[in-house]
Parts: sequence; structure tokens; C-alpha cells
Amino acid sequence: TLALIGTDAEEARLGGYSGSGRHVVSALDGLRARLGATRVRFAPGPGRTVTRFVTVPSAALTATDGSRGLAAEYFRGPDLSGAPERRSDPTVDFHWTFMPPAEGLAPDWFSARWTGSVTAPHTGVVHLGVTGTDGFRLYLRDSLVIDAWDNQAYTERLVPVRLVAARPVALRVEVREPAANGRIRLVWDAGVLDQGEARIGAAVTAARGASAAVVMVGLEEGEFRDRASLALPGRQEELIRRVAATGTPTIVVLVGG
Repeated sequence: TLALIGTDAEEARLGGYSGSGRHVVSALDGLRARLGATRVRFAPGPGRTVTRFVTVPSAALTATDGSRGLAAEYFRGPDLSGAPERRSDPTVDFHWTFMPPAEGLAPDWFSARWTGSVTAPHTGVVHLGVTGTDGFRLYLRDSLVIDAWDNQAYTERLVPVRLVAARPVALRVEVREPAANGRIRLVWDAGVLDQGEARIGAAVTAARGASAAVVMVGLEEGEFRDRASLALPGRQEELIRRVAATGTPTIVVLVGG
């Protein structure tokens, strides 16, 4: 019996700059065809990434006029001054490259402000914040809670906030973009469940008693996915160690490029 572990065994990715391919056969399908489905134990493991937070959805945001989303103002210049271009944005989740953020603005040398309120689906402590590549600020109840206005690299900043279900909290997000290729997201961890431990446990169970284990792990590379570390993303290295610790002969296949 062969234990086949990892989402890359099922996905059959062809690389960051590859096309979709023709007649692609995943490792899982190929091994099941060769060995027989009953002789291959498959476990996806924890995946390549760990989801710690998500974009705050439009359903949780209310603009100053009562509509879903947030009231947006885009300024010609990085200091939130002058007459802005106004509109309503459903969420704050933008990646600006060669196109301007709003009509009448340049692709760089601008700033923006989003105003409204956020409402949690459940009462409790939520980690709320901003991720971005340039300067940003977050205000809650008119108080500055995150100040990264001089930021010049990708940064994640979240703060714990106690929210009461169905009770809106005033919110304001500001960003400055002096150069092109900017990224900004309003994020929180409401509703985010970490299933990594359970999925690693299932992979370990699949490996125990098998004749061998093949662990397929990988990287996601391509435009805007430069890496600052050679470590495997997510909990993949932990997955390898724990499968190998079962004593089952373990083969590691690295998918990347």
C-alpha cells in the first residue's frame, strides 16, 4: 500500500508560467491507474498555505450613506489633500499595477480613504487590520489603532478588537501610494478555522502501516510571488517531519517553478 500525501498530488500543477496543459494526469490518478485505487491511500495534508485572515466582506461593511461597502475617496497626491474622486467600494482589496485606481488619477502618486462601519457576525474578539505595500492607517471609533504611514514594503498589521454582533463600529482606512504597484487589503480573522492540525493528523494516519509514503509539497511562483525565504510555505515542512517520524519509508517530491 502506498500513502500519497499533499494537494500537489491531486492538482497536477504545471508551474507558475505554464499553460493549462493537455491531457494532464495527476500523480494521484496515475498511481491509482498503475497500482489500483485500493492500494493508494490519499491524504491532502494542510496545503501550501495557512489562511490566518481573509478580506473583510462587503456584507460586514456599511458606507456612510447606509449602502453595503465603504465610501471611497481617491486623492491626486499621497497626502489625502485636494478635491477627491468619490465612489463606493464593496471591499478594500486592491492591487494596483499599471492602471489608475480611479478615473482622473495617475497609476501612482495618489492616496485614498475609505469610511464607514464594520459589523461582526458574532460577538467576541476579532483580529482586524490591514495588509499593504505602502503607507496605511486604520481608525476605529475615530481612534488610530494602526499607524504604518511610513511603510515601504509589504506589511501585515492586525489588532485584537472586541466586537458585538449586529453592533456597527465606525471605521476608516487610509493609504498612500507614491509609486506604482501597490497592494492594500482590509482583513480580519472572523470565521477563519485552522484545519491544518487535523489534516496533518490524517496524513500521518495514512502513512502508518503503508509500504511507503510519497509526500508531494510545493511552492507557488510567478508574478508578484517573489520569496524572501527558501523554506517551504505553510506547514509543509512539519508535514514531512511528522510523516517521516512514523518510520514508513518516505519520499519527498518538490513541485515548483
